[in-house]
Amino acid sequence: MAHLLYNLYINLGYHFSMSSEYLDLVRFILGVTSLIYASVHDLRTRSVPDRIWITLCLFSGALLFVQMVEDASPPGYYLIFFPVVIILLDTFDIYDLIKERIGIDLFYPLVPVGIVLAAVSLYLGGVTSYGLILLSIPGMMVLAYILYSFRVLHGGGDAKGFIALSFLHPFYPAISVFPLIRASETGVESFGFSIIVIFYAAITVVLTLPIYYLLKNRPGERTLPYALFGYRMRIEEARKRFVWPMEVIRNGRVVTRLYPGDEDPQAEFDSLQTAGRNIIWVTPKIPFMLPMTAGYILALLLGNPLILLFRYLLGV
Repeated sequence: MAHLLYNLYINLGYHFSMSSEYLDLVRFILGVTSLIYASVHDLRTRSVPDRIWITLCLFSGALLFVQMVEDASPPGYYLIFFPVVIILLDTFDIYDLIKERIGIDLFYPLVPVGIVLAAVSLYLGGVTSYGLILLSIPGMMVLAYILYSFRVLHGGGDAKGFIALSFLHPFYPAISVFPLIRASETGVESFGFSIIVIFYAAITVVLTLPIYYLLKNRPGERTLPYALFGYRMRIEEARKRFVWPMEVIRNGRVVTRLYPGDEDPQAEFDSLQTAGRNIIWVTPKIPFMLPMTAGYILALLLGNPLILLFRYLLGV
């Protein structure tokens, strides 16, 4: 029986042949479309519906399955789907829905199961670069939780986007001559594409926002360093905008800070108006899907800049 299933698996690989470059192109179209759609929502509401990432994850799973069949992956590697699904069910709050019905939180019992299955996947398929890249999928998803906990990824939508991209691109994509920075002549033999997306997104924010803030502030109001992180606005207008107050009342004094806290902005505005302030420094709630979309495109076109660093350090 096992022999027949394995033959069927191999035959599927021959009859459903799709090149890796074609799959990367399909992935890129799905990824950039999803990110643009998410950017529109983020720009309008500063939130991104889960349905965007759920849909992208479903397509990602199907594309990964097709690629693994095409690559004639060892059957043991398919176990990697289980820890991925365990994490995704938590990402989209499915365990909460299950708990409402049966009264049991299945996440914590399933976590050790996922860890065991990930280890068994490598044991059965072999500890190869291919297997390690597959294992990086749940690894990157866990990293998203860590980045979100340390506020590197500020919003839940940002973290979910990182998770979805990690599933969509477990292997660094290569389409035609792109990316320009490659690990070898045969292709980009590395992983961590979603990390490079965040890297380029962060660079985009750092290079563009301070210039935007300086231009938005009037010449006489460009007080540094605050003018690099925000701009001045009337409180009544700020109440209607997606902004955080940079000025807050603490111990009866007005304190100006560069980064927003977790307090309710409306309550901070009330305190400032009570103290007689009408115009304050504010910093906008950044629709991070916009720089993430730019980072996604740059990561594909330019590639992983760490490769150049490694080459420089190694002298090659």
